Amino acid sequence: MRQQKLNYQALTLWNVPDEKRYFYKQMGGLYSHMFTEDVTNNVAPFRSYSSRNKKTFEVIASGISLELELKTLFHLPYSNSSSYEPLSDVIFDFIRGVSGFLLGSGGKCFFEIVDATLKDDDMTKSLFVLRPIHGKVIKFGRTYYQVIPKEMREGNKKSIAVPQSKIWILEISRELGTIKDIVALSDNLDKLENASLLGSNIAMSQKEYYGFEFNKFHRNIDEKILQVTNKWGWDMRMALNNKYGLEYFMFYRMLRFSYSLAVLRTDILSKMNILLRRLGYDVTLSLSGIPTSNDYLNAIKKMEERQLSFKEASDLIHYSL
Repeated sequence: MRQQKLNYQALTLWNVPDEKRYFYKQMGGLYSHMFTEDVTNNVAPFRSYSSRNKKTFEVIASGISLELELKTLFHLPYSNSSSYEPLSDVIFDFIRGVSGFLLGSGGKCFFEIVDATLKDDDMTKSLFVLRPIHGKVIKFGRTYYQVIPKEMREGNKKSIAVPQSKIWILEISRELGTIKDIVALSDNLDKLENASLLGSNIAMSQKEYYGFEFNKFHRNIDEKILQVTNKWGWDMRMALNNKYGLEYFMFYRMLRFSYSLAVLRTDILSKMNILLRRLGYDVTLSLSGIPTSNDYLNAIKKMEERQLSFKEASDLIHYSL
């Protein structure tokens, strides 16, 4: 059996904490956590085959065979996938991972493009590895700097310089909102979480707040959450625990959220293809068997015209189950 060893040395530090990590609050943050989890868990399939629908989902790489290069480049350091798994699984895992990065960083994240070599018994191959840059990143001229927190500094070194040629910047699709919108969404969900906790505390202290209608208050919170996430169409897991939503509205929101996820994964894949061309790889990645944003737009239109059954909507929403 051939022994392979991947060697690379990143410039940036791996364990730098973020000053602000949106959608991931240490205290509370239930709604933020639910939203992020629903995005990352549903933006790409976890498996390439649906036993219910008898369908397959895969990533197709056109052009010359570069499977090793692609799996090395898009394999995140903490990923659940491995280089021995199919290319589709690695790419799906990457899309899920960077979706979480985008939300956690407020709609914009940075990666270091690291030169790597793969050695085995009789071959040495040059490759690239992507490393997420944690913490604060600033730009000065044609150079980016990862700011080192005081508690991590050695000597007088306050930052790590990375040339622009070794930086990949990923921003969330403008169709889903600006960076300002993503930050505002995180802040609003946290404020609503705090309000919900306050309502719970009041309900437990009825002697002081006699007559407080907790159910009505909680319903108002739910309605506000649906308002602030309207651009994404997040359903707040209505299919599981929201007794106030009509069935039509429930499926309508779920289709709208599925549309947003289709926009997100397509945009990420498009920017991955731009990166591949930048690195000199003659290959284009495309998705096969996965509903597109137009599929969901057409379904929404049919539903509005009463030409789409709830079962058809459910099959499209849960295509990978």
